[in-house]
Amino acid sequence: IRVVQLADVVEAFFDTGGRAAAVRVAQERRGTQFDPALVDAFLAHADEVLAGIGDVQVWDEVIALDPRLGATLTEAELDRALEAFADFADLKTPYRTGHSRGVAAWATRIAGRLGLSDADTTLVRRAALVHDLGVIGVPSPVWNQPRWSVSERERARTHPYLTERMLSRVPGLEAVARTASLHHERLDGSGYPHGLGRDALPLPARVVAVADAYQSLLDADPREPALDPD
Repeated sequence: IRVVQLADVVEAFFDTGGRAAAVRVAQERRGTQFDPALVDAFLAHADEVLAGIGDVQVWDEVIALDPRLGATLTEAELDRALEAFADFADLKTPYRTGHSRGVAAWATRIAGRLGLSDADTTLVRRAALVHDLGVIGVPSPVWNQPRWSVSERERARTHPYLTERMLSRVPGLEAVARTASLHHERLDGSGYPHGLGRDALPLPARVVAVADAYQSLLDADPREPALDPD
């Protein structure tokens, strides 16, 4: 575990600041966070240890380990996969259980009332399921705070951006990723993370935003009676 601790931090600092940053963090935390003997061994062979790390394509290597991971899903299989993503994201905090499925249910019913096409309704449902996938990238203590500091609020506001980053690499989910990432934008430009206005917000994204806002109110007070959109 000592080796893993050192490797974890060294790789992260190398990724953002190169060799100098990796070496510096190892030196600075020698004897506190890291085993001095391991730090000394790393420093003596830093060039050898760090060689090629920047060229590693983790995504491609993981896929290559199991060819089944590169298989194309059917529409039904894709829906089940996105539901699993939704449930996983909701595990981030206890009060969120069922949130993403709830948003998807409301968004689908709203889309039906608006007369959206089958394609747009499917887009709305799928985007709603994964709209909060980015919460995984924000530390749990942030979500568990009753009140946010300025820095915690800014960290929390990165989650729509992280949602888009996570999904954008999946072929065929580009529209889902984009729609999901817009659920905290507002027509007057006061939303986040990009501060987009009404001209940049397509109807499917607006539907997801409304569904998310309403489901969030229900999550905050489970005693609140559910509104029937019909």
